[in-house]
This record gives sequence, C-alpha cells and structure tokens, in this order.
Amino acid sequence: MGEAVVNQLVSKKIIKSFADIYSLAQTDLAQLELFKEKKISNLLEAIAASKKRSLSRLIYALGIRHVGEKAAMTLANNFKTMDALREADKESLVNILEIGPVMAESIYEFFRASQAKKLIAQLKQAGYQ
Repeated sequence: MGEAVVNQLVSKKIIKSFADIYSLAQTDLAQLELFKEKKISNLLEAIAASKKRSLSRLIYALGIRHVGEKAAMTLANNFKTMDALREADKESLVNILEIGPVMAESIYEFFRASQAKKLIAQLKQAGYQ
C-alpha cells in the first residue's frame, strides 16, 4: 500500500487511523482510483499477510519517538509480546542494553497515551497479535 493509496483512503474518510487498514473491505477499495478486482484482491491479501509479520516490525510501524528498527527489534526480543511491552515500566525499559532513559521515557509515555491504547486495542481486535 503506497502513499497515494493511503492519501486516497484518508481523503475519502475511509480510514482514520493505522488500525483501520485492517477493517478495509472490497467495497472500500473499489472507491479508489485505478482499483479493479485483481488489485483489490492483492491488497486485501497483503493486508491479511501483514498480521503475521514480526513484533519488531509492528513496534517500528507504531512510530514511537526515538524508536528505530534496531530498537524495535531489541524491544521485541526482550518483551516477546505487545502486551508485555505495553505494561513495561520505565525501569525495566532502561535496564535493556541499547535503550537509554530518553527512549525509555518515550516508549513508556507512548503506551500510556489514550490514542495508543485505542490503537493497540483496534489492532488486537483486527487479529494482530
């Protein structure tokens, strides 16, 4: 799913958040420019397959401030589940090699924000583990 597709989905108010991608239906995608049956089918299959990607990729995709791909992998390796990471306190985050106090604070605050809680709940509801 490229930037142009995302822009169309947002401008047509089909999606409002990252998690809304997982509730897209064929009828939603049919409203987009240049989307025919095959392209719709391919995109829906790719979205379904993305639910099976690694925890580190999901952590990185959340866009947590100061968390890049390497830090996301470190977090995934240490916490194993999104729930465990979400419930982590600052001390357990800082105790991880490669996670400093600034990054730990950012991660901790991210998961305490109401928008993040809502996003994680939506992702779980969509079948993302």
